[in-house]
Amino acid sequence: MLDHQKIKLVCLPFSGGSEFAFRPLEKYWPNTWKISTLTYPGRGHRLHQALCNNMEDLVDDCWLQLRGKLDEPYVLFGHSMGALVAYLLTHRIIENKGPLPLKLILSGTYGPSVLPKRPYRYLFSKEEFKTKLRSYGGLPDEILNDNAAYDFFESIIRSDFKLIETWRKNSKPLLNVPAIVITGTEEDMSEADIQLWQEEFRMRVIFNKIEGDHFFLFKKPLEFVDLVKRSLNVSLSFHSNNDERYFSIPNG
Repeated sequence: MLDHQKIKLVCLPFSGGSEFAFRPLEKYWPNTWKISTLTYPGRGHRLHQALCNNMEDLVDDCWLQLRGKLDEPYVLFGHSMGALVAYLLTHRIIENKGPLPLKLILSGTYGPSVLPKRPYRYLFSKEEFKTKLRSYGGLPDEILNDNAAYDFFESIIRSDFKLIETWRKNSKPLLNVPAIVITGTEEDMSEADIQLWQEEFRMRVIFNKIEGDHFFLFKKPLEFVDLVKRSLNVSLSFHSNNDERYFSIPNG
């Protein structure tokens, strides 16, 4: 029987994010949870490393970070680009015969079969790019108004946008993992595109909305964390009666 009070939450950052991406949520997570945020190359403590050139390389990198550390039940959580990475990482874990996550928490993005809008953001002019970032509400004005600080983050975020906008989905088997998709009420994406996440899973995906823009999880942290906790209570109850199906796969 799994302990509903203990969980390992593996977090995948959004574009431009590092190991500090979800720090605003730290005080809201239950203190019995183990929170681990992966760091992509070219930021945070891996600033000296080259940024990834394509999404497959990024997913490979995340797998190498996780490999050998999945010896206890865990959940994958990704926001925006991180949600796509979490989805692809789950497929990579399966390919390597690793243990499946208890659940995928996917927030702030549409289904992976949706083609990115044109013109692509990574090709925007400097001013267009800054305007777009300001509309997302993720970068504070202190950074947006500081040329040196902004230039630093712009190069990383632009590179991440290129990963997203040049990646194309190929045929993949349906995932047999519970998933919850959480989006903001003011996000620039259609409900039909969000609902396309269902096409990637065998089980019924749970869809939820929280009031706010793309970074609703930081503006409504209590509501977001409570929603995650409640969804995991249901998921863990389900898995505790199906341990063999999910944990009989040897660690890869």
